[in-house]
Formats: sequence, C-alpha cells, structure tokens
Amino acid sequence: PVGCSVKNWGGGDTGMGLTIIDSLDTLYLTGYKTEYSKCISYLSSAKHTFDLDLTVSVFETTIRILGGLLSAYELSSDRILLKKAEEIGSRLLPAWGGSVFPAKYVNLKTGERVEKPGRRLCLAEAGTVQLEFYKLAKLTGNDTYRAMTEKVMDSLYALQREDGLWPVEIDTKTNKLFGLVTLGGRGDSFIEYIAKMYLLTGDVKHLYMFEKVAAAIEAKLMVGGKLVERNGTDVVYKMDHLACFLPGLYAMMSSKCNECLPKFKETLLKAAVTLGDLCWEMYSSSPSGIAPNAVRFEPSPPYQMLPPKGPNLLRPEALEAWYWLSLATSNPKYRTYTTTVLTAFNAHSRVPTGGYTTLANVESRTPTQRDLMHSFWLAETLKYSYLTLARRELDGVVFNTEGHPLRAD
Repeated sequence: PVGCSVKNWGGGDTGMGLTIIDSLDTLYLTGYKTEYSKCISYLSSAKHTFDLDLTVSVFETTIRILGGLLSAYELSSDRILLKKAEEIGSRLLPAWGGSVFPAKYVNLKTGERVEKPGRRLCLAEAGTVQLEFYKLAKLTGNDTYRAMTEKVMDSLYALQREDGLWPVEIDTKTNKLFGLVTLGGRGDSFIEYIAKMYLLTGDVKHLYMFEKVAAAIEAKLMVGGKLVERNGTDVVYKMDHLACFLPGLYAMMSSKCNECLPKFKETLLKAAVTLGDLCWEMYSSSPSGIAPNAVRFEPSPPYQMLPPKGPNLLRPEALEAWYWLSLATSNPKYRTYTTTVLTAFNAHSRVPTGGYTTLANVESRTPTQRDLMHSFWLAETLKYSYLTLARRELDGVVFNTEGHPLRAD
C-alpha cells in the first residue's frame, strides 16, 4: 500500500484475485454491497482465471481462496462463487497424488506436486484443509474432496504422541512427525480444526480428540499462566501471536459445544480468559501499543513477559480471541481492548493513500512502516473487530482459520 503496487503469489503480472476473494464475505457482512458487486463482476469476467502456470501453497490457497469463495457463496447464493470454488478445488486435488499427505505446493495448470528445498510440509498445512474440502464436497456432491482430506486428519490422529501432542514437522516419505511442539506457527490451526471439524460435522471423534488435546496443552504447554513451546524435553519460553487463536477457540467451544460436560466448558473458559489477557499484554506493554509477531518470557516464576520487540504483520488472532470472549462472557473490556488496538493501528499502520501496512519495530513509539498488507487483514482482523464492536453473532456457522464463516451441518 505504501508504494501503491501489488504482490502476486509466485511473482509475475497475473494473480488469482486473492485479496478480492479473501475480502468478499467481509464486504458482504459489513454492508459494502456496491464494492461486493464490483468484485463479483470481476470474478465473472474473462479477466479472472485460475488457469495459471503458477505454483501455490496448497494450505494458503485452500484457507484463503477456497474458503473465501465458499463462505461468500453461502452468504449470497451467487452461483459464480461455487463454480470458482469447484474449479480451484479441482486444481488443488492433484497435490495428494495418491499420498496420505498433500504436497506443500502444487502447480495450478499442470497439477505437478512441487517440493522446495528446505520447505518441509508442516502439521498446520496438512491438518488445516478439512473444513473447506468437506464443505466443497457437500455443496458439489463430489465426496472425493471430503475423503482425501479426512484421510489426512485420521492419519494425524494416529500419529498423536503419548503425551497428547504433535511435533510440527512432517516427513512425507515416512509419514513421521518430528521437531518443535508449538501452538504458534506451523502447529496452530491443526489444533483449531480438530474442534471446528466437530462443530461443522457433528462427528464426535473430533470432540474426543479435542478433549485429549486440551488436557495435554494444560499439562505440557501452560506454565504459570503462560503458553510456551517444547523442543524435546526443553521448555521454550516463547509465545507467537498466532497462538492467541487458542483463547478464542476455548471461548468458542465453551459456548458452542453442546456435548461438552459443564465442568470441561468451565475449564475452557477460565483458560480462555487468562490467555486472552495475556494476548492483551502483548499490546498494552508495547511502546507503540501494537504487539510483535512473538514474545518471550522470563524462564523462572512468575515468568514475566519480556519487553515486546520486533515486527507486526497485522495479524488477527488476538482480536479474534476477544470477539469470542466478548460473546462468552459479555465483559465490555474486550470491546475496549479491540478499540484500543484499532486506534493504535490507525496511528501507526494506516497509509494515507489507502490501506494499512505491516510494521518493522513495535518497540518504537513511532514504528517504521514496511510495505505489505496481507489479505488476512481484510478477511480476519477487520471482520472480527467489526463483529466485536457491532456485538454481532453469526449463528449456525463455523469460521475457518482465515475467518470465513461456513454453515454447520
């Protein structure tokens, strides 16, 4: 936004309409119908195509583009969106190629499964495509989409360690897991989709697994009210902003899980409140009022948060958590948190010519602007902020990890 230019996945001059598609349901929900209609006109025209010689992330394309199209279709009933969803879904399917786990990348035109040196498939990438392909199967009647991705989930369930957790790296040749255990990058959204597959489908196997995982998180990844990581037997006193999805997930499950025991729901909500305030501390203790991509803690009691420093990527997870906590508790402090953070974004990330940008150094009172606005700013950060401040709850839906609401069965 600073340079008034674009950045397409894979480079080149032609993109997939990522930002347009990722923002469709936000435009629809917030009442920007004229802008929404312009997006539909573009997607209906010959200017838009997925027939591109482009190698894309299977995970990112699924959650942003397939999820965005499906969500907007269910909100609007615009048939072009389902047509586009089926097209992109069919172009992603070759990523499996007969294997249990998909390739990390696939070429949209040729269907070639692409592996890049040093870029191994991770837990979140393999385990965060199920909601979207399940929904695509339901809407199109093609059960292949569900079967391929459910096999991944079942395989990951079978690889759960005795302590109830999963390392984040996947060796696709041996189908074994190794490496760091974290609820931050590379591990986060798989845990999210365990719970959300239960809410979307009603299949209790996912609920049973979520209950086991929640107990393991409490036992192994919560230390003195802080969320940490584990590298073998070592505790890593670090928390990614991405991990702020967890209090939102717990608050949501405490409200939405009809088959959960009352005691379990109380435990979830208590943990959600604690972690929601920890995510607020990431912002409130920062000189700019904006959280970094990750924070660290002192390695001894009371495990105090070290001064925040580093970049901010316009991530949504804290605002998402406060949305669910505001619904679960009716506590007005979560709207205050939201308003305060939006004020800080307006002060530091807003670009006069339009848009918002990432920041280089939140530890400065006047952080340096970079020049990138991720599409999740529109799909998630602004959507969850709007829903919180509007005190609006969407009934009968499950949000995918990119903030796209999908109707539950």
